[in-house]
Amino acid sequence: MRSAWFISLIILLALFATGCGSKQETAEDAVSSALQALAKYDLKVAGKYFDHKQFLNALPATIIGDKTRAVAFKNLNHKILSSSQNGDRANVVVEITNSALGNMLSEWVSESMGIAMEAAFSGGDKPFDEISAQRFQAMLDRHSGEIHMAEVEIKLQRSGKGWRLDIEGDRAVQDAIFGGIHSVYDEWR
Repeated sequence: MRSAWFISLIILLALFATGCGSKQETAEDAVSSALQALAKYDLKVAGKYFDHKQFLNALPATIIGDKTRAVAFKNLNHKILSSSQNGDRANVVVEITNSALGNMLSEWVSESMGIAMEAAFSGGDKPFDEISAQRFQAMLDRHSGEIHMAEVEIKLQRSGKGWRLDIEGDRAVQDAIFGGIHSVYDEWR
């Protein structure tokens, strides 16, 4: 009786130990986690996967302030299409959708000038970022059916048990995440 109980305990512990082992994150998991963090504007989690400060500096100067940026990413979605890995490097092809922010850029530039003037002459009653976020949300609501979709390849490098995304300098990935802003901005130049 004791030996059957002892053997059962050993088997149970062995099963428990294999189920609780540390699992390495896949490249696909890393891309999904990073993009979901951006959609929630969770910069702490996003910072685990890429330099979010450098990445956000690629946004046009008129989209400033954390509240406004959070609104810009709230419609960000993605779908993993494929992936490949070669040692400590990987590529993940992903379809990224967001509000068509590029289509709204000229409207937003005009709007942000008005907000700056309003904030300057309001006596500081409402912070610029709060006014900006409210107006940006109103603009997105007016253009709610406009979606920007792009298929991009994200390059990754293994870092410990996880992955780092190489997106800080990748203009195509930035454009997809930013809803086509870079494409429109480049046409203006």
